[in-house]
Amino acid sequence: MRIRKVTPKDYKKISYLIQRNIEQIRENKYTKRETSAWKKANTPSKIKEKMQGNNSFIIIEGNKILGTITLMDNCIRTFFVDYRQRGKGIGSKLFEFIEKHAKKKKLKKLWLSSTPSALKFYKKRGYKIRGPYKFKTTWDVIINETKMEKVLK
Repeated sequence: MRIRKVTPKDYKKISYLIQRNIEQIRENKYTKRETSAWKKANTPSKIKEKMQGNNSFIIIEGNKILGTITLMDNCIRTFFVDYRQRGKGIGSKLFEFIEKHAKKKKLKKLWLSSTPSALKFYKKRGYKIRGPYKFKTTWDVIINETKMEKVLK
């Protein structure tokens, strides 16, 4: 497994990974409307908009994308691990990488918004709950998440 910067030829595969996760991870209990909004927000063209010019990375094995993560200023975005690969340390590797990357950029604190299924993972990594976070999609669908922060040492 290795981590590398996202390239334009990755957008379609990243979109597929995210959309498949949205469909398969039932712990988040998204409504059909929320699921549809999430999927629309993660088409290949939307992935390009989110990742182009940002610090976006993938973890791969061979030519298979196992996960993705983006650092936008001091915010972690677009963090997904293939639902079939959960529990294998892939997410931890991505977080170790992105936190080291953030420290090199002299960032002191990171924040993210968490889905219900990821709260435990983030807490284990030292992220603290700061309160509710309402994520409003372009299609006026509000998705309730949790804002979390971590002071980097």
